[in-house]
Amino acid sequence: MKTTACNRFARTAAVSMAAVMLAGTLCACKVQVGPSQKKQAQAVNTGTEAEQLQLLRAAEAVAKDLDAGRYTAAWAKASPRLSKQASQEEFGNTVARMRSVAGTPGERKVAGFGFENEIDGIAGRFGTIAITTEFSRIKTGQEKFVFEHVDGKWKLAGYFVSAKVKFQSD
Repeated sequence: MKTTACNRFARTAAVSMAAVMLAGTLCACKVQVGPSQKKQAQAVNTGTEAEQLQLLRAAEAVAKDLDAGRYTAAWAKASPRLSKQASQEEFGNTVARMRSVAGTPGERKVAGFGFENEIDGIAGRFGTIAITTEFSRIKTGQEKFVFEHVDGKWKLAGYFVSAKVKFQSD
């Protein structure tokens, strides 16, 4: 391999490893995003248009705060369950680390919705919105916002950033 190919590989591997490590440190978000193996055979509940719009608005509000570095404001939108799992400082530090690896978010496009009445054995009303996001350092990233319906409002229960890694051969 050429030196430039080695450098690209090393940078890609480093960014990917950092993203995986940071996602793993997001101790505040212990909510399983996808359906359990038992429920995989069932169709995904994508919700009504009204539910999707509510979830989208909630995600946009959280994303706006995160994009501006206002982690305290994003934390104010957290569900009681998230608040019990991590402190505001832990949440802010973890999101800041994830965002420093991914870079500045750019164009976003909704990839899908999912609604569940139970996640990881926890009963409640949960909604997930997956958003394909172009970050400055991770070109093809995905943000997942997990919300819990509490007192008539969608409250943040988890936030994840993941990246697709493409290895090239020269």
